[in-house]
Amino acid sequence: MNLALVKEVGIAGVQIWKAIEDINVADIPKRRTEYVVADYIFTSLYQAAQGIERLLKVIIELIMYDNAAVAEKQQVSNLLYGHNHPAMFDFISEKESVSLKPNCKRLLNLLSDFYSNVRYSRYIFNENNLLELELLQNFGRDIKEDDFSEQLKHLYGKSLGQTVQALYELIEVLSVKLNIYVYELNADSVAYVALTGCCGVDLYEALKRTEQSKKELIWYLMKNGSELPAAKITDELLSLSFDQDCVPDYLKSLIKNENACSDLCDFVSSSYDELAKQDKAKWKERVDAIDALVGNPNVILDWDEDRE
Repeated sequence: MNLALVKEVGIAGVQIWKAIEDINVADIPKRRTEYVVADYIFTSLYQAAQGIERLLKVIIELIMYDNAAVAEKQQVSNLLYGHNHPAMFDFISEKESVSLKPNCKRLLNLLSDFYSNVRYSRYIFNENNLLELELLQNFGRDIKEDDFSEQLKHLYGKSLGQTVQALYELIEVLSVKLNIYVYELNADSVAYVALTGCCGVDLYEALKRTEQSKKELIWYLMKNGSELPAAKITDELLSLSFDQDCVPDYLKSLIKNENACSDLCDFVSSSYDELAKQDKAKWKERVDAIDALVGNPNVILDWDEDRE
């Protein structure tokens, strides 16, 4: 149980963080509009529903590990093979001391509704093809229209953080009681940030602080990048001719983890095509050098040793 369920907890934590990353790039209006892009709203709710469901089922498994709940095996089986988040939480709260704030319980109902009624709603005729948007709009119904999207994301991030951190705390309590280590997490994983509360309960705020930190690093590179050892030993490796007007959008894509970064990738690909036409061997040498130098801490150590 320990070796299996500890992996489930880690997976759940990653899914929770992915839910925050996805809601970060979504635009959520206060009122219904046909111009809403639903993809990241959907994937955020999907990841959140799956992540919390995993945590709930881990807790149920830990409770069942104690033979005191044998009489309810059929009920437990139904819960484990279903997706009813509130029912799973109710079962747990009857057995263990755990409580959730009202917004957290509303979030459980939202995610259960999403998983049961919205997940495949577009595969059958439905006049409303933005049900996931309506769920979030209703969740933030008390938020004023001014700055609605941003405030809703904070409400969502805080409710999600409070929920998963309360569940994770219970997983730790039950694990200690059973003398197993289901609560152990990789400190380098985003699951650690999502579940332990090390960066606070508002997971959206935690993500925005991460973005701000990236901006500070980028600003440092803009001001001092030419002084870095890697830059000094590669003066002959010129940069690509980026359009200065496009750079802010490229940086935004990097900061927000918009991995598609289509405009940036199109520019680099076109530049590489030109370089390869001119001299394929030098182009390949350049690609290998950039890959090795950028973000490789060993480059600084090697350069220091050579200089000495």
